[in-house]
Order: sequence, then structure tokens, then C-alpha cells
Amino acid sequence: MAVFLLILKIIGGILLSILALVIIALFIKVRITADYAEKSSIVIQWLFIRIPVFPMQKKAKKKAADDPQQAPPASEAVDNAANAEPAPAQAAPVEETPVQPESAPTDPAAAAAPAEPAKKDDKPDILKIFFESNGGVEGLILLIKEFFSYLGSFFGGMLHAFVIDELMVDMVVTKSDAAQTAIYYGQLCSAVYPMLGAFVTKYKVRQYDFSITPDFLARKSSAEMHVSFWFRPATLIGTVLLLVGRLVFKFGAKVVIRMVKPLMNARKGAKTEKAE
Repeated sequence: MAVFLLILKIIGGILLSILALVIIALFIKVRITADYAEKSSIVIQWLFIRIPVFPMQKKAKKKAADDPQQAPPASEAVDNAANAEPAPAQAAPVEETPVQPESAPTDPAAAAAPAEPAKKDDKPDILKIFFESNGGVEGLILLIKEFFSYLGSFFGGMLHAFVIDELMVDMVVTKSDAAQTAIYYGQLCSAVYPMLGAFVTKYKVRQYDFSITPDFLARKSSAEMHVSFWFRPATLIGTVLLLVGRLVFKFGAKVVIRMVKPLMNARKGAKTEKAE
């Protein structure tokens, strides 16, 4: 019996220590740093662990570089082609005229019917466009608009668990001539500044700087963004549970109201009939 109690104490101590480590880990900061420029990158850091999320290392390229049976360089291919003996001339093959199949009778109803439009994706891949634009203004504007469309939803409520240390946005815009550059600059200012201002006032942003500059001599527009934020997993889990509880409470309240309303209306109708 004493041995059994000792084993239970040991197992209980191990479980409690594991639980304590998990709780401590949930309160350690997780930092995410994202840079958008000619070379974009996303890095997640937790304690001494650093995970580069983007760009991902492509193993296929490494295997191709290490493969001994790969194709020779272009310079060696040119030298080999120059030193190779010319092949004997061959007679040109006689081209055979293909036999045209008889055309099937066309249906006038099918010919009159309009062709079905090609199916398109419902939504473009925002992150793919964003990272493949390589410092383009259009990719950054598309991501900002798509991001702000979710602020009033469940995702927007989760952002209260994040603390943004740095948010830097720098855009240099240009068009083919000065008039179009000025118009484009005004459109961007009227679209971007209100959204970023509302974001800064609503969420925890410690340091920020937004700059949109027109350049009448540049050949193309460019954009750069730097974001560094962190969160505690315990805070994020608590925020998500709170939001889920609110949604369940609202949904349950609506269901209860829909169930109670017919009963209340029936009682009111019975009272009016008795009164008459």
C-alpha cells in the first residue's frame, strides 16, 4: 500500500510539474516581425526559438544544386556545340497532308446558345499577391483593404490581445505624368490615412509612422512596411474564449426570444378574448 501511494505521489508530482511548465509557457511572449519590401520576410520568435515563416527554404533547388547529373553550364554547352562534328545532311521528310474529317451537322439551338463564361475563383490569394508584388504599392493597398474588412468581425476582436510595438508604412507613388501622379497621390492619401488612423486609435500601437510621398521623376512606385508585434498565448486564448462566449450568449438570447414571443402573443390573445 505504501509503495502504491509513493507511485501515485511521483506521478502526481510529474503531472503537476508538466502543468506548471505549460502555464508558464502560455505567459511567455511570442513575437512576430514582418517586413514588406523588395525582399519580404516573416519571422516568429519565442524565447530562443526563431522560425522563419517566409521566405521558406525550397528543398527542390538545393537538391538540383547538389545533383551531379545536372545539366552543364551554358559556357560548357557552347564549347561542346562548337567542337562537335556536323551531322550528315538528311533528306527533308515529305509532309503528309492530314485528312480533314467530315464536319458534323451543327445544331442551330446549340449555336445560338451563348458560351458559358469561364469559372473564376471567388477571391484571389491576397497573401500570394502581397508577397509576389515585391515592394509594389498595389499589393500593400490590397492587403490593407482586405485586412480592414475583417476588423468588425471575430478576427477584429482577437486583435485586442496583440501589442504592436512598431508599425511603419512608407510609400513612394508615381505615374506616367505629373497630373496623374498628383491624382493618384490624393486617392491614396484619402484611402490609406483614415484606415490606418482608425486602426491606431482602436488597438494597442506604441510606435507608428505613415508616409506617402509623390515622386514626379521616378519610373515606378514602391512601398515598404515593417510590423513588429507580440502576444501572450494565455491572453489570446482568454480573448478567444470571451468572444466565443459572447457569440454563444447572443445566439442563445435570440433563440430564447424567438421561442418566448409566440407564447407571449398567445397569452395576450387569450386575455383579450376573456375581456371581451
